[in-house]
Amino acid sequence: MKPGLSLDTQSVAAERRAGLFFRYQDSHGVEQKLISTQFADRLLEMQKELKIPMIVGEEAFKGLRFPETPSGGVTVAYDARFNSAFVVENGLVQEERYDKLHLTPFGEYMPYIRAWPWLQNQLLAVGAQGMSFDLGEGGSPVQLKINVTETIGQSQSVRQCVIATPICFEIADAPTVRSVADGADIIITLTNDGWFGDSDRTRQQHAQLARWRAIECGIPVVRSANTGLSCAIDSHGRFILPTQGDSSPKVRDAGILVVDVPMEERRSPYMHGGWASSWVILAGMLGFLVWTLFGKTQMSASPSIPGPSV
Repeated sequence: MKPGLSLDTQSVAAERRAGLFFRYQDSHGVEQKLISTQFADRLLEMQKELKIPMIVGEEAFKGLRFPETPSGGVTVAYDARFNSAFVVENGLVQEERYDKLHLTPFGEYMPYIRAWPWLQNQLLAVGAQGMSFDLGEGGSPVQLKINVTETIGQSQSVRQCVIATPICFEIADAPTVRSVADGADIIITLTNDGWFGDSDRTRQQHAQLARWRAIECGIPVVRSANTGLSCAIDSHGRFILPTQGDSSPKVRDAGILVVDVPMEERRSPYMHGGWASSWVILAGMLGFLVWTLFGKTQMSASPSIPGPSV
């Protein structure tokens, strides 16, 4: 997940045309200027040098522009803003991206209250001053694709790897993950767990949810977490030991994780009929309730035993 304003090609071009920059003070207290596109430019240079495809989290915009203010500066305006995952390959940002489908309640939008923008802004002013709940939702599930080299014995071949990229708390929503992961080879989830504060137990719980999604979908999961638990999980929900680094994943552990992820051809029943599972459970519960209330649960009365005759 990179710093800066955006990564989609049109938005970066808009930044460049506007000559946008950030002011900051160096270690000597001298004010410096940092061109806003420098983060994106350096990322593309690094990926081109490494020759390894990257999945990168960043905001995307529709109609990003920078109107001038009376004081001589600029303000940021746009038609829509998204929480997105991009593919960077061959030093270029690929056109296809995934926009987050299921926004986080109270973290990215106010349930029900967002229908009244004035009321939502008043609540934000009280509890989350400076935040803006104006993220848009992706229109449909989008899967990202990269070319990978497979080695089987002595032969190598290049094939397309299909990647599902549920973002942050989407991994906690099983129906969303199922819709995004249908037909994917692997699930890569990007998250910033900084909003858990000092609680590492909740960070671990967030990672446990990713294990459940791996089991349900029968697809391996790679989890990249800022300040959280970065790890790889096989399709049975087991942590995959890294080929380099510490053998056990740790929370808030900086570094690089190198893992061999097996691409197993396993599809669980949930992927084929998961939409019906909750209805089946509900029907079973109702059936049990009806049987309990109206079934023949009363035992017949025991016959009386006559006493001894005299």
